[in-house]
Amino acid sequence: MRSVASLFVISLLLVSAVGPVAGVAAPDGSVPSASAATGTAPAEHQQSSTAATAAVDTTAQSDIVRDVTLHLTPDDSGHVRAVVTYRLPDSMTALRVYPSDLPELQSADGFSRESGHYAWDGTTESPRLVFRVPVNRSLETSRSIDGARDTPANSAAAGTVATATAATARTTAARSGFSFVDTGSWAIVPVPQFRTEWEWRGSGTVRLDRRASVAGSGATGGEMAYLGEYTEYTASGNGQHFRLVVPTPASMRESPDAVLRALVNASAMLRVGARDETVFFVAAPTSVQWGPAGLEYGGSDAWVSADSPLASASNVWFHEYVHTRQAYRTTTQTKWTTEAIAEYYSAFLTLRQDRIGFDAFRDLLARGSHSPYAGDVLVDPSTWDAGTPYYKGGLVFGGIDRRTRLATGSRHTAMDVFAQLNRDTDRVTADEFYTAVGDVAGPEVREFAVRYTQQPEAPRMWSYAEHREAFGETPPRIEYGDATYRVTGDYRNATVDTVPTLVVGETLRVTVPVKNTGGTTGEYEVTLGRNESVVAQTGGTLAPSERKTVTLTHTFAQTGEYTLWFGAERHAVAVKSPLPANVTGLSANRTTVEPGGAVEVVATVANPGDRPASGTFAVRVDGEVRAEWTTKLAANETATHRTTLVFEVPGEHVVRVGNRTVTVTVEGGGAVPTETPLPVPGFGVPAVLGAFVAVLAVLLARVGGRRT
Repeated sequence: MRSVASLFVISLLLVSAVGPVAGVAAPDGSVPSASAATGTAPAEHQQSSTAATAAVDTTAQSDIVRDVTLHLTPDDSGHVRAVVTYRLPDSMTALRVYPSDLPELQSADGFSRESGHYAWDGTTESPRLVFRVPVNRSLETSRSIDGARDTPANSAAAGTVATATAATARTTAARSGFSFVDTGSWAIVPVPQFRTEWEWRGSGTVRLDRRASVAGSGATGGEMAYLGEYTEYTASGNGQHFRLVVPTPASMRESPDAVLRALVNASAMLRVGARDETVFFVAAPTSVQWGPAGLEYGGSDAWVSADSPLASASNVWFHEYVHTRQAYRTTTQTKWTTEAIAEYYSAFLTLRQDRIGFDAFRDLLARGSHSPYAGDVLVDPSTWDAGTPYYKGGLVFGGIDRRTRLATGSRHTAMDVFAQLNRDTDRVTADEFYTAVGDVAGPEVREFAVRYTQQPEAPRMWSYAEHREAFGETPPRIEYGDATYRVTGDYRNATVDTVPTLVVGETLRVTVPVKNTGGTTGEYEVTLGRNESVVAQTGGTLAPSERKTVTLTHTFAQTGEYTLWFGAERHAVAVKSPLPANVTGLSANRTTVEPGGAVEVVATVANPGDRPASGTFAVRVDGEVRAEWTTKLAANETATHRTTLVFEVPGEHVVRVGNRTVTVTVEGGGAVPTETPLPVPGFGVPAVLGAFVAVLAVLLARVGGRRT
């Protein structure tokens, strides 16, 4: 048997992962089997796909990247130029682009025009379309821009249904004003929207990464853009980053810092979930005739007239901000809630920040109890005056808030109703709205909501004494700070800002600071659930001004999709099996030795995936296992394993680890024999002893002869 000595030395080489910077991409679709895939994009958030049976997953580098770059055209007032460039992966076989408004095409590179769309020629690597886009719009033409259409089978699609929601200040009186405008020297515009369809070969899912930018001076939040000279101010708080763009021609009534502080405070007070990571505001110059006093567009972008005050019950800054927190979709019968909730909370938050008194708050909501709004039916938009959802809707939702506080002893408010609407994944129906009210406040408040949304009557505005009774003792306001996450186990021991993809056997520890900034004792909970079942939970009560640090720990024994929630915040937690680690390299410090020489073999094992990986590897010499080790790697981690082998037998020896090999040659010169020499005839042990005895006898005889 050969003699082989092994020495193990393990060292880790950490490779940092740099994540791709991505725009809004369509969600993943299903992945059945086929030999090719086709993609479609309704206006920009829906995707399904069919993919090939190949074993290689699609990575971010194989996604489509669409850049929309906007240019001012000073000599063509009322229009901007949009340059739309696609960067395509090698797997692409077809691409079709459907502009939402069919703007005027100025040039095309790699596209040909067909019926209602533009088709890629199949060869141009970065095809491009250049459009002349009309900008000047009234509120009526900008309220809904819907590029959605049927998605064919075996297709992937991306598109956007962008809606505009406006503050009331000028909406009811001057509907002819602008909602978007280009003056030649500056412009506030919606980012043009396109339905994109695509087809590809191979497996996995090809997604659309949407990006928007401004050529020259300007800024965009992705849905809305300002083109022209400007100054940008920023602030952060409550998990949100606020950007305020102040055009050079704009003159603000409030200071940018004051507006940002007010928005950060409003963000803290409005505990309804659905916080966008970034909120983009433009202070619109007042040199043009705007229709509304402000406009939210696309979910997280808005403009507000630069002369809008903060100390007003019709606080346009807050109105548009509340719109960014509305993640739910409505039906015809719940459409009123969009403006009602924004109008009520714009006044309520302004009152709570002590910017107005109760009289101003009361006077705004009381409009809903008078003609022409009181006799309109909220669930029937055909009966509305332009201000009905704002004023009667705001009064009714405010009434729900007041009655909820009274019915629950201020343990709950209408924010809990709002938060429940935001958690609805379908369109919120009237019955679902009433159910949310009933769940939070009970049957009597539910009946109030049914009555004043379905009947041509309005509730009266409450008095100051009634307001003090309901709102005077501030309800509990349980505020959750930014959570930190610690992942421990065989693969890693790290603190992270967001929950990474976990693997079975890992432990997640969630730490959340929580405080009660309200006036009564309230409850807090941190919960981990799966399939509507609670997996782990911790909670308790907090007295007014009390704060705690809450910790929830769970070790995952099963794969699956979990949800972590605290307050209105929800976070997805994915648990999967470990990926297989791969041997990516094998080397030796020498490949030629003499018998008895030692060779250090270095195996490099990598995990390029987004979650931990593991593997057990054998070091084989000529097919025989000489050593074995197991590795566990974090995401994007590389490890090197060193093994020392001693070779005795001359010749070539193949060392293999995984699918990698290295050959070591043992040269024969000066080698120590490893086999027993053949015996010489007549010279075995008995013969040697016999010869020795004979020689000794002769010598003794000679000595004795001399003495005689």
